[in-house]
Amino acid sequence: MNLRELIKVGTKILSNAGIDNSKNESKMLLCHVKGITNSELFLKWDEEACEDVEGEFLKLINERKNRRPIQHILKTQEFMGMEFYVDENVLIPRRETEEIVEIAIDIIKKKNEDVHVLDLCTGSGAIGVSVAKLTNAKVTCSDISKDAMMIAKQNGKRNFVSDKIAYINSDLFEKISKSFDVIISNPPYIESIEIGKLQSEVKDFEPIMALDGGEDGLCFYRRIVKDSYEHLNDGGFILLEIGYDQGKELIEMMISDGRYTNIKVVKDFSKNDRIVVAEKGEA
Repeated sequence: MNLRELIKVGTKILSNAGIDNSKNESKMLLCHVKGITNSELFLKWDEEACEDVEGEFLKLINERKNRRPIQHILKTQEFMGMEFYVDENVLIPRRETEEIVEIAIDIIKKKNEDVHVLDLCTGSGAIGVSVAKLTNAKVTCSDISKDAMMIAKQNGKRNFVSDKIAYINSDLFEKISKSFDVIISNPPYIESIEIGKLQSEVKDFEPIMALDGGEDGLCFYRRIVKDSYEHLNDGGFILLEIGYDQGKELIEMMISDGRYTNIKVVKDFSKNDRIVVAEKGEA
């Protein structure tokens, strides 16, 4: 069987399993097995696949058919133009989350000074590593999961910013003593009862502790809003990624707290509420 025929077989298996972009994913998996680029695959269409390649390819196709995320199979996800290692210990970085990085970059550039940034609930380190790579800020990445911290460190090294990042294994602010100019967090925010309704790729393969935001999805926001103030420098900002239907509740939470000002919700490219931005006010 040549590579073109192998792609057709993989595409049919994935398509029958209801996988979107089945042909593209088949190509990605075959490129991964062969260690070649998509352009090189096109030039090798008629090359015969050896038994080992065919066997490994069909093994990975079967994993994807069973809803294992392709990012976990390939062990990589692109984010902000960079490559990040991902596995079952961290959430796969989403395109929507790039918006919070872009907002942070704008704030940092306007400050035009020595800026210290905290990425709370860092997971793969996608936010913190991106900020470190794309600005002159000094970044601290923190997560309760030791496995996630190891992956965040790996991604800092992969993207050549290890010297700009400190890593702290902490339950939110428990082991954090410093203050920062910008605090960014994409915490767990899905209601516990909704977890079982998520796509198989998410609920069966991504870490539940990185998804479950408690009974109403707001558990971590309450703690972050309460404790962030004492860790923000004067004129500091807090940026929180939220669920599409949580904007109103987060605004009310921060107004009720009374210590934050210039509170606003930013929508993502799909026009859904995605990020709450607020500035440190007077206590």
